[in-house]
Amino acid sequence: MDGFDLRAMAGGFELWFAGRLLLRHSAEQPCLALGRGGLRVDSHLGHFRLYDEAEWSYCLHTSLDEDGIEFIDGRGQKHSRILLRNEAIVIEPLDPDACFIELAFHAEPDEHVWGGGEQFSFLDLRGRAFSLCVGEPGVGRDPHGELAAHMVATPLRAGDYWTTNYPQPTFLTSRLLALHVDTAADVHADFTHADRHKLRCYDARCRIEFFAADDMPALVSRLWERFGRPTPLPDWAIEGAIIGLKDGERSFERLDRIVEAGAVVTGLWCEDWAGIRQTDFGRRLF
Repeated sequence: MDGFDLRAMAGGFELWFAGRLLLRHSAEQPCLALGRGGLRVDSHLGHFRLYDEAEWSYCLHTSLDEDGIEFIDGRGQKHSRILLRNEAIVIEPLDPDACFIELAFHAEPDEHVWGGGEQFSFLDLRGRAFSLCVGEPGVGRDPHGELAAHMVATPLRAGDYWTTNYPQPTFLTSRLLALHVDTAADVHADFTHADRHKLRCYDARCRIEFFAADDMPALVSRLWERFGRPTPLPDWAIEGAIIGLKDGERSFERLDRIVEAGAVVTGLWCEDWAGIRQTDFGRRLF
């Protein structure tokens, strides 16, 4: 239980980590739910929609011991347990038919959240929900933009603000707290609630690591220690522009004019080097 402080309270418990409240559970506001059933995925040209068709059951009564927490559902059946393991928790369903897990963490009303891997639309994730899975960026990523309104008729062609090339279920908050969901399954993060952050893991077992520090540079350093420090970019990659052109052989003529105009250019990105394939759904790289 290194770093954890498990406190019993009337009708439930609180779990603290490094002086920060992580979980607050009661029968009125359960912190853990299990899902039975399926996850339907619709796809079209690299765009995906996930439809949760699971039946969810919430934990109610609890019992605490030195290893962690055990939950019972409203029928008195064993529901799940949370094991406390050296700055990490392991969630294990006791229902053999459960295949998804949702955990609700404590949140402060003015708390900010960052992370989620490579995110292109927003830096602060608070107030939004993110499906952490790879997909095509699409068109009309801003849900409030004028272009997005015209894409409603073709939802599997439109873009989404959460679409990413590199999803990672790692999050930092302004409480100087970070967590990482150690899973290979899809994760859905919901930061739209004032008092709790919800993480839904589409796996039957879930391990979550926690990190805390006294300031943000120290917290980021803790994550570097866990995941490795990225290699610095070479000088040539950041001392000028990398020009993206898709104009066949004319790309080189256009590049010469850009250089002659005085621009510092370090690279040329040509996606059409492989040729063009005309299909019934548009022009694509061959």
